Amino acid sequence: MNGNLELAGQITYLPIPATAKTSLGTRMDQRSWFNGVIKSVTFTPKAVVPEK
Repeated sequence: MNGNLELAGQITYLPIPATAKTSLGTRMDQRSWFNGVIKSVTFTPKAVVPEK
C-alpha cells in the first residue's frame, strides 16, 4: 500500500473439505452483496497461472 510492504510470508493452504460451502456474490454471512453479473465460474484441480 502506498509503495510500502505491509505483509509478507509463506501461507500453507490445506485441501478444502467436501463439506465446504462456497459463496459467490456475497460473504458467507450474507453481507456486502455483489450487484453485478457473473458470466462464468471455472474450478480446476490445480492452480492456473494467467497468461501474460
